[in-house]
Amino acid sequence: MGLDSVELIIDIEKYFNIRIKDEDAEGLYTAGRVVDHVSHLLGVDDTNEQLLLGVGEKLALSCNSIYTPALMNEAIAAYINFKDENSVLAIQERLGLPIPYLSFRQPSQKKTWWKKFVPSTSWLDKDWTGVSVRNFLIGVLAHNLEGVIDKNNIRTTFEVYLAVVRITADKVGVYYDEVTWDASFTDDLGVD
Repeated sequence: MGLDSVELIIDIEKYFNIRIKDEDAEGLYTAGRVVDHVSHLLGVDDTNEQLLLGVGEKLALSCNSIYTPALMNEAIAAYINFKDENSVLAIQERLGLPIPYLSFRQPSQKKTWWKKFVPSTSWLDKDWTGVSVRNFLIGVLAHNLEGVIDKNNIRTTFEVYLAVVRITADKVGVYYDEVTWDASFTDDLGVD
């Protein structure tokens, strides 16, 4: 394990207030393996994803669509026009959760004619074309981790997964949707 991997495991241990043995840490090379191991240490075996389904239903309603499990595998770009600031902000309001990667520019005190052509909201170099609805919503939930789960009362493996996604994305500097269940820390996320 490289230094980045060790630091990531330490951050996960601190968040969950657990201790992962060195020999166990060697086998934790994907987010899914970390979630399974941490869930085992916490005694959590409930795989309920109701939190995700609830946000999925809100998104479907926001997009005038009907929620189905198949929706989760579709591309988020088919439902949200990320170039339309008002549309994105309306969906964010309906979800009741801030969407990650929005950058708000502070309005200038000086009014100039060209300001009306410059959007006040922009996306930080994020290409949404290959992102599924599921991974988008996991990103939204991970981004809002403190407001959606109680870290002192983790009840489901999905809550563990959200925390692992947030910790990994923050530590490694990748987008939340890149920290998938099967993503290899070294090969996919660049952790040494």
